[in-house]
Formats: sequence, structure tokens, C-alpha cells
Amino acid sequence: VSLSDLKKGNQITALSFSEQFKNIALKDSNDYKEVFTKIPKPAPIDEIKIIDSTQETKATKSIKKSQPLSISKMLWIGLIIIALLILFAFSLPWLIFKWLEIKAKKSKPIKQKAYYSYLASTYYLNQMGYARNEMPHAQYAKEKIDPQFGTSFFTFMNVYLKTKYSNEPLTLSEQNIVEGFYKQFYNKVKEQIPFKERFSKFLNSYRTINFYSKPKI
Repeated sequence: VSLSDLKKGNQITALSFSEQFKNIALKDSNDYKEVFTKIPKPAPIDEIKIIDSTQETKATKSIKKSQPLSISKMLWIGLIIIALLILFAFSLPWLIFKWLEIKAKKSKPIKQKAYYSYLASTYYLNQMGYARNEMPHAQYAKEKIDPQFGTSFFTFMNVYLKTKYSNEPLTLSEQNIVEGFYKQFYNKVKEQIPFKERFSKFLNSYRTINFYSKPKI
């Protein structure tokens, strides 16, 4: 090659098949200076290899990137995936509740707001261990929930049933009941159940399955 093809950073390896090198006596104690003094001058060279160190570095990185995963790495990745799936499974009841709560708070149409307020409330009660089971909805609200938490669940339930089964529009007072129900209801129930108890009960996926396996009104 011409000198113009050489670049700063190139490495040059010289290869020789000359008999002169066979007669060089080397010892393990020789350092590089002693080795160089024993090389014939001029040194007979048969081949020269020019190596672009930057290209070699890129090639080395490419090889490292393409190396297959080791068993230990695959095991760690598998354990992380399993841990994330377990975490998601335990978090699912809470994630469902937060979605229902957002819908209950953000819904604008009054019928939709009533529906999600009902759904978020009954779901929360179910997770806290106050499932309706086979009780009629009105009886459940009036006899089980309102006396326990001092809420107005029965009053709201009557308005919700009207939005579901009647074509009559809600009165202004009934609309106000729907608008103000969920936040007040949730706060009253929440303040009467300790945080540790709420946290542990939201980890119970069986209650979530039980809630969705029963028909809703």
C-alpha cells in the first residue's frame, strides 16, 4: 500500500519466514529491549499486515453484542419476568379500583357517572370484605353498609336504579346526589378502615374474581 493509506492509530504486524530468526537465542528473562537487539538489521520481512484499530474495536463490540445469552443471564431474566408477573397479579385488584374511581370522578353524563359511582363503590366494599353476596341491593345498602359506615348508600342506590330502569329524567336534587355521592362515600369508608387492613385486603385477588363472577344489576 502507499503511505497515504496509513492512518494514525493503525497497528502493523510484520511476519517473516527467514532462517535468520531461527538462530536467535531467547530466554524467558529477556525483556523487549534485549529481543530487539537480537533482531537482524535490516530484518527480513515476508508479509506486513496493517490493522485499523478503530475498525477492530467496532468488530470486537459487534462480536460481544452478538454473543448468545449465558444460562445465568437467561435465568435472571426469567426470574425478573416471573417477579413482575407476580407483582402485576397482586396489583391488579388495586389497578382495577383506580380505573373505576377515575371513571366515577371524571364521567360527565349523569347516567354514566351514576353507573361508575355504583361500580366503584360496590367494588371497593367487596375488596374490604363487605360483599353483597345474595342480599338484595336495597337491603344491602340500607341494612349492611349505611349503619356500618354512616353513608347515604341507600339514597344513592335508589337514584342509580332510576337511571338504569326508568326513562324519566333525574330531578335537580337527584342529580346533586349523584354528583356528590362517590367522594363523600369513599372518604367515610376509608377513614374507618386502617391503612394496613386496606392494603392487605387489596392483595386478595379472590375477592376480585368473586366480584366479577357474580351478575351486576
